[in-house]
Amino acid sequence: MHRHAGVDLRTDWAKEVLENLTRIWKRPVRIETLIGKKAMRLGHDGDKWIREDLDQAALRSKSR
Repeated sequence: MHRHAGVDLRTDWAKEVLENLTRIWKRPVRIETLIGKKAMRLGHDGDKWIREDLDQAALRSKSR
């Protein structure tokens, strides 16, 4: 997780950077961050942009 210093990550920049890292590393890339006060996972899998609310993901996994 990147260190949150009170300023949210710019998602428009993150999309571009994650897509480029996926192209360079030739594998999916994910980061975990806070957007507002929500824990989020951002990533790119080579085809599409991924944005996942980690709190919602935790609730889904508990209900299984």
